[in-house]
This record gives sequence, structure tokens and C-alpha cells, in this order.
Amino acid sequence: MDNSFSYSLFFWQALVFSIAALWMYCLVDILKSKFERNDKVFWFLGVLAVPLFGSILYLTRGKKTKIQSK
Repeated sequence: MDNSFSYSLFFWQALVFSIAALWMYCLVDILKSKFERNDKVFWFLGVLAVPLFGSILYLTRGKKTKIQSK
């Protein structure tokens, strides 16, 4: 019986999937939200260009700059 399950491969696949899910969440959130001036373009291009760092930066700083709906 060949037990060819690789924990390291599973770890890397889970990491890539998580980063991709975070990236998609941030892009969708940016597109659905309203921002002042050209902030929407800035955040969209930043997250698109640098997926992991841009997503983390958007979640920590960018969500605070959204226009809150009443």
C-alpha cells in the first residue's frame, strides 16, 4: 500500500488557497463599497498588484476609509 500523502504539500496548498480567498474577498469588498475621491482605484490596483501585502494593508487601513452608508 502506497501512503503518498504529503503534509508539506497540503500545507502549501492550504496557504495558497487562503491567500487567494483573502485576495478575492478584498477585491469584491472594494468593488462593492464607496470611497472618497479616487481611493477605490488606488485600493483596487494596490490589492491587484500585490495580493497578500495589499490585502492585509486594505483590511487594516483601507476599510476605515470607506464611506459608511446610512
